[in-house]
This record gives sequence, C-alpha cells and structure tokens, in this order.
Amino acid sequence: MKKIKTKLFILAAVVIGGGIVFSFILSKREARPNVIFILLDAARADRLGSYGYEEDTSPNLDAMAEEGAVCLNNFSNGKYTLESVPSYFYSRYYIKSLFPADADIPLQEPENLFHEIDHEAVSMAGVFKEAGYRTVLFSAHPWLVRGHKLVEDFDEFYKVKERHSPHADAGTVFKRVENWLETNPDRPFYMYIHLMDPHTPHERKEETLLFADPDYDYQAKFDRHGNPRGQFIGPYGDWRVPEDFTEEDRNYLNALYDGDIRYSDRCFGDFVRFLKKETLYDRTLMVIAADHGEHLGEHGLSQHGGKAWDAVIKTPLILRLPGKVPAGTRIDYFTENVDILPTLVGLTGVSVPAGKVFDGDNIFELTPESESAKWALTRESIRSKEFKYIIDKETGEELLYELKEDPAEKNNLAEERPEQTAELKNTMERLLSRSKERYSNAVRKSPPRLPFAIPAHYFKLESKSPIQAIRKFNYPWQDQEIISLARSKPVWIHNSQSGRDFILGFNQTGLAPLSIKFPVPNGEYRVSLDCPGAESIHGYPGSVFKISPGSDKTGPSVQVNTGLPSARQRVDLGIVRVENNSFETVINPVSEPSWIMIRYFGFEPVLSAAEAGQIDSEEAAERRKRLTALGYAQ
Repeated sequence: MKKIKTKLFILAAVVIGGGIVFSFILSKREARPNVIFILLDAARADRLGSYGYEEDTSPNLDAMAEEGAVCLNNFSNGKYTLESVPSYFYSRYYIKSLFPADADIPLQEPENLFHEIDHEAVSMAGVFKEAGYRTVLFSAHPWLVRGHKLVEDFDEFYKVKERHSPHADAGTVFKRVENWLETNPDRPFYMYIHLMDPHTPHERKEETLLFADPDYDYQAKFDRHGNPRGQFIGPYGDWRVPEDFTEEDRNYLNALYDGDIRYSDRCFGDFVRFLKKETLYDRTLMVIAADHGEHLGEHGLSQHGGKAWDAVIKTPLILRLPGKVPAGTRIDYFTENVDILPTLVGLTGVSVPAGKVFDGDNIFELTPESESAKWALTRESIRSKEFKYIIDKETGEELLYELKEDPAEKNNLAEERPEQTAELKNTMERLLSRSKERYSNAVRKSPPRLPFAIPAHYFKLESKSPIQAIRKFNYPWQDQEIISLARSKPVWIHNSQSGRDFILGFNQTGLAPLSIKFPVPNGEYRVSLDCPGAESIHGYPGSVFKISPGSDKTGPSVQVNTGLPSARQRVDLGIVRVENNSFETVINPVSEPSWIMIRYFGFEPVLSAAEAGQIDSEEAAERRKRLTALGYAQ
C-alpha cells in the first residue's frame, strides 16, 4: 500500500491485479475542490494521443491526461445526444430522453411523453447543489433549453450562440466561462461546459491543413460544410456516405474531424492557461468526456446514431485532481459514462441525497473482477473485451461480433452461434432490468411543458378503404412505384420507415375517410400538421383535404390546401383538448383530384403565464435552423 500525506487529505491507492482502488479521508477543514466537466460532443477516444492516436490532434488534452487518469476502455451509454446526455447526468441506463422541444422535429421516442425522471434519480447538478456548490451550465448545443428538468437543476444557465453558425465555437464558449470565473465565486462551483466543435458539420479550418493532403480536390467531393457530396439518409435514419466514396475521400473526412479535435484542443489549452493564472487549475477536478463518437466512413456511415458500433460508443474519459488522482494512472478495465457521476461524488466527498441511487459505479472502487468492469451497455447492446451483441429494436435483427478477430465489426456471427447470442442477450437484459424497471414505473402525472411532434410511424389507422403498409426510404415524388400504387385504386399508404414515414392518399372516387389515433398525454395543445405541398406533384396539386381534429367521429373541419403558391407546409389546426391519453382525428378526402400527404403532427402545450415564463424564449425558427445545420432536422 502506498500512502501519500499532505495537510489536507490522506489518499490510499491500492493496486490489485491491474485494478486501482482509491479511498479518501477528507479533513473537515479541507476546501472542497471545484468541478469543471468539459463535454466534447461527438469526440472519439481513438482520435486522441492519450488513447494511442498517432496524429498530433490533442497535445493539451494529452498533457492533462499525463497528470491524471485515462479510462482506456470507456463507453457511452447512448449513440446520440438525446439519450446519452441524460444517462451520464443521472447515472442511468434507462432515463427519460431529452425532448427536441420543437413542434416541427418529430420525437425519436414518443413513449418519453408518458414518463418522468424516476424518484430514485438525482442529476449531477442536483447532487452538487444539495452539497452547497454553485452550479452553472454553459452550452453551445441547441438541444439544451430551459424547461428540461436537467437544465433547471442548475443555478445558472448560459446558452452560448454565434450568428450565422449552428453553434458557438470552443473559443467563444471558453471566453464566456472565463468572464464568469473572473467574478471569483465565493463558494465551490460545479460547472458543465458542452462544446460542439467535434460535431458535424466538419467545416474546413486552419487546423484541417495539418492533416489534409494538400493535393486533394476537396471542393469536388465535399460541400462548404464538410459534408460528402451525395451523402444520403439510409434505411434506419442514419447518414450514409455516397457509393463512390473513396479511400482518399475518407482520408479527407478524417482530416476535417482531426482538425476539429485539434481546434478544440487549442482552445482547451488556452483555457488551462487561464485557470493556472487564476490559481484554479490545481484546486479543480477536471473531467473530459464525450456523449458519443462519430462515424467517419465505417459501415458506410457518417455523423452518428445508427447501431452501437464502437465508432459511436467508445469515448474518452479523463480526470485530473492533483493528490487525489495519481498522475499517469491508466485504467484498462471497462468504464462507462454512467460511472462519471458516482466517480465525481467519490472524488469530491459530497454526499448523495437520501433515497437516491446510481446505476454506475465509482470507477476507482472497481477492480477488473467487478462485474460492471467487464461489460459496457446501451439499451440495445452489450460489449465485453471479446464480444459485442446488438439487437435492432426496430427490425429485431441480432448481431454478434468476435472483436479480437473482427475489430471492425463486419462479420455477424449471430446465426452461427445462437447459444452465445442468447446468453449475451440474457446478460444484457439482466444488467439493464433494474434501470428499465425504474424508468417504466416513473409515469408522468402532468402534461408536458415543452412542444413535441409525433411522426406517422406511430399512427394507428382505420378506414373503410384499404390501408397499404410499406417500408421505403423514399418520399412519394422520389418513387414512381409509390405514386402508381396510390393512383391505381382508392387506398391509403402508410410508410412506417423511420426518417421517411408518411401517410399518402390520392383524392379519387371511393377513397374513404381515414381515422388517425396515437397516444398523447391529456392536456390542451395548439396542434399543427406537416403536409408537404406543391402546385404539382406528378401533375396534381397537394396536399388538399379536410381534417377534423380532436374527434374520430364528428367535429369542425379544417380545409387544408398546401398546393397553393402562398401556402405553408405547416398547417395550424387550433387548440385541441386531448383526453383519455389519445389524440384522434379524421382525414376527409375532397372531390378534386389531388394528393393527401401527412408526415407528423406538432403539439405546443397551452401554458399559464407563470409556466410559459419558465420555458426557453429562444425563437423557434432560429433554433430549428441551427438544429438542421447540425443534422438533427430536415
């Protein structure tokens, strides 16, 4: 046992079988450390020098890593921001995802509408606020808005934006942080900083030139935002590189991404120098992590989301606190982002509020023999050092990879090894069961306060006319087969393909009304409808129909005609009261030959003046524009 003593604390570090176990005895006189948690959105672990990357992308982050602990096998518990951020904020595998908070961006998981944060959960900000810390959030990400419980737990929230850009860059965010720190907080602070620079769009910048081939004709293959020309959304809503994407193209995409990391690192280095000047650096627990990674051509993909490939779930986790985290610590056993909160609690010595529990563990209390140090989980995958199991919850497809022989995850062994596949699935379900049970039991008792949208994928349809279910990743005007089917006879077409889901009909003799139902929590909402329209779609206007919102039988009809030159695609249906946790409406055809197409319904809760004052006031159109540029909306 190695003991290190100072006036302020005693640290015991025990090395057992390659594992490191820390224990702390804090003096009552000790000043508690500040906490600065820097989140690099979409940062891959394998693109940092401290994780073995050969390119010089991260000299300043690597310098901090040398002075602290690097978790060499750390994994995110979500593949995209909406599910991953709540997972590490609350240390939960299953937790209510963040809403898009927009009536024009369909929910990925509408079931979240009926859930709330479980009563045993407490957020990172909530823990530190309860312990007397001043809690502050700086975010360049437009997902984080007032109205989310996660955001409301902070004493202060600063949304950092830049004009003509989808997000503020790291230099701008850190400057705002430095201005705040110069006020000299009178008590310890917990600060969360959400940076967006490694996130798409990967625009060419000065740092790109450090990694790009100077002879490569990037303008021919990439647009000005760094997106591969010809990239498209694939069958499962994930972005795919074009079929003619070459190795040279992929090298340039890597250079763009490496340039983003290098720029983030340069700004981080400037920030560290500021902290040292203010004598804060050695009095602060520094945390570097990522919510997910990024596809850079693997599996033909770009951006993130999709399945739980290592490209999107293997993320960095670096911690530094002089005297408490020994310099040069390297942790080889598995850690996860759900472990971050309990680890911060352990390092700072704060108490967990009574009745609150975490799904994760303090990583310094694990050993290689600990069960949770052997597995990494998402809601649909489990990974060990040897194997990974993934289930596609939309199609039921199962995937099994032997990682030592197949690190690129290309050879699916699920059919060849059914017993091993079943064993891993059972282990995954067992390890997730308690968290899933908490989530299932946390039922919402009041209406949502933030707007949302429900896409056609989730519609339950009834009609006297036939309803043809299809799964195609095309809109009707892109697919002559869909057009021909709708024109051939009175039929409603329901395309349930995520990312391209819609209802389609053609106004003609014999087409019967269509009843639409789907779950929505009780309450009053201003309801809108997204109807792609044009003066001519294959020779006929669209969309043209009547709709009776709020009832599946009778009710006032609203005439919809988005085929007019001045018409808007988003149609306001007025205030609707939802009862019995079900929204119901009827689409009534008209006699004029024309198209009917619906993609989603938008819902804006009707709030009191007091409630509305607690919701973010950012102009929705401005936010939506930024989210579109980030690849979240179309």
